[in-house]
Amino acid sequence: LAGLAASAALAVSDIPFNGPISEVRVARIDGQFVVNPTFQQLENADLDIIVAATIDNIMMVEGEMNEVSEKDLLDAIRTAHEAIIPQCQAQLELMETVGKTEKRVYCHEENDEELRKDVREKTYDKVYAVASSCNANKHARTEAFEAVKAEYKETFSEEELEEKGALIDKYYHD
Repeated sequence: LAGLAASAALAVSDIPFNGPISEVRVARIDGQFVVNPTFQQLENADLDIIVAATIDNIMMVEGEMNEVSEKDLLDAIRTAHEAIIPQCQAQLELMETVGKTEKRVYCHEENDEELRKDVREKTYDKVYAVASSCNANKHARTEAFEAVKAEYKETFSEEELEEKGALIDKYYHD
C-alpha cells in the first residue's frame, strides 16, 4: 500500500515521475495464488513475493519461497502484474481527473558553463603535465593534482568559493 500511496501522491502532483507504479504481495496458499494475503494466510504459504511494476514493466521482485519451479514463479509474477495494472490505470485516471497530466521540468543539476570552461582553460595544461610526468609515486601525483586545483581556487574569494567551490571540484574532476 505504501508504494501505491506514494505513486498516487506523485501522480496528482506536478512532480516529474516515471510512474505510476504499484506493488502487491502474492502468496501461493494451497496451490492458489492470493494477492495481498493476510498475515494469517501467509503462515500457510510456500511462495511469498512482493512485486513492483508499472503498467508495462516489472521493476522489482523479492521474497521467499520453498523450492518452486520457474513456471510457478513466473505465474506468481504474472498474477502480481495483473493486479498492478488496474491500480496504475486508476492512478492515470485520477491524474486526469485532477488535471495533473503536465509535469514540471526539473533539472537537479546546477551548472555554470562559463566556470566549467574557465576551469578547463586554466588547469588542463597543468593537469596534463602532471599526468604525463610518469611519476610512479601515486601519493606525489595526487599531491601534484591537488596543488593544481588549490592554485586555481586561490584566484577566488572565500565568498565565491562558498558559492562555486563544489562546482569547481566537479569540473576539475571531470
